[in-house]
Amino acid sequence: MSSSSPRLPKNPDRRQRQVKFQIGDGLRANKDSSPKVKNKDSDLVIPLEHLKVEENDEFQQLKNVFQKLDMTDQIVLYRAFRLLPSACSALWRITRKRLDFRTLHNELNFEAQNHLLINMTEHFKYVYFVANKLQDNLNTLERAGVKSLNSVQRCELLLMDEGSGSEVRNTNHLDGGDAVGGKVMAQWPLHALPKLMRNVRRLKAHCNIQVHFLGHFEHLELLVLYGVISQTALTGLLERCQKLTRLFLKFDCDTLSLKSIEKCQKLRDFSLCVGLFARQKDLVLKLNDLRLLELTHCQKDIQVTLECLAIVLSQRPDSVELIQLDCSGFRDPNWMKEVGLDRCIRMRGLVLSN
Repeated sequence: MSSSSPRLPKNPDRRQRQVKFQIGDGLRANKDSSPKVKNKDSDLVIPLEHLKVEENDEFQQLKNVFQKLDMTDQIVLYRAFRLLPSACSALWRITRKRLDFRTLHNELNFEAQNHLLINMTEHFKYVYFVANKLQDNLNTLERAGVKSLNSVQRCELLLMDEGSGSEVRNTNHLDGGDAVGGKVMAQWPLHALPKLMRNVRRLKAHCNIQVHFLGHFEHLELLVLYGVISQTALTGLLERCQKLTRLFLKFDCDTLSLKSIEKCQKLRDFSLCVGLFARQKDLVLKLNDLRLLELTHCQKDIQVTLECLAIVLSQRPDSVELIQLDCSGFRDPNWMKEVGLDRCIRMRGLVLSN
């Protein structure tokens, strides 16, 4: 009995399937056969050939910055470039809390100024304005799109000499403005400051103030004035700044009225010239919470100074704990007895200079 071998099914096309082999270095896998590995940062990397025309300048600037770094720093930035904006912002919040218009234009060009201002708008704590260029300073903020600096708590208005670029002291106390470099300072830009910085608590002004704007700083606690202030501006300040605790009038002017100072019930530290105190002493001594009373420009009239000191020691002997006095105009130590220094039973310190 014979056995027949199994037959393979015939190929209807009578063609045998060919198995293809390729031998050698040319062996390649199908492009679509292996899974793709996608770099998570690949979408953020822009090839050089795809740079836009306006991006060429930025690329060259970035290249110049990189050339100043060593290889280790370059690699750190290359690997963590996605975190670079956050790192810059965090650093600026620590190192750039002060917005200083004395140096801003020298340090940064217009484009860099705009970038810094718009990114730090909510983080500035201090602002230094150049008072005789205040409108230019405000224009810089407007150009950057900054409408408010609500995080600012301290502000200083300085005077700069346009020729030398150095700070100048206010010596024009009795004219209509600040004559710096032959120009009188414009007062109207001052009106924009309370709206721009509504949370200011400390303000120092080296310029003369003729307009009423200080009273709009509702949270003002400390005010130092080196330039003279007009009567209307001072009255508005005393009537509206209810949180004022420290007031320093550093200029020499005895014609002002302090008739509204009783409304500053929280006032603890007060500095004024001896001539103004002599004329307004009754109002000043009604401030029951007064902790510091500083009389300035005492050398102008020694006799008036001694009379004022005697009045203070006679009416508030139990409140005096410290006396600091420039004795350069006194002839002998007998003034101590004349003013009644021995009545200060709570005095802890006596500082005499010159």
